[in-house]
Amino acid sequence: MVLLHQEQRREEGQDEERRRSQAVKVSAWLEPRRDAHGKSELAFQVHNASEMPIYEVSLSNPIPDGNEDSEAGFIGLAPPGQTIHRAAPLKWATSYFSPEPVPVEFLDGSGRL
Repeated sequence: MVLLHQEQRREEGQDEERRRSQAVKVSAWLEPRRDAHGKSELAFQVHNASEMPIYEVSLSNPIPDGNEDSEAGFIGLAPPGQTIHRAAPLKWATSYFSPEPVPVEFLDGSGRL
């Protein structure tokens, strides 16, 4: 029984290490860009440098405005090795100062946050 418990703890530790190794390979940031019409807008980029896709990616305003609804929305999938570019919500422009990292949450391939 003791050996079984030790094996389970070892496997849990390995699972946690795999999750962390993927999480450190995902980054998100804000920066200004020009849209298709040449108008300036604020955009966020999500880069997935891991070998596995990430799902249900969501970003939060890096400078909270006190409003619970500060999430940028749902990005269905960020494939491995790719960067997703999306326009940020207009209200984020009021808090933008310079290119900066953005808090990002996602599900990994096993459905864990």
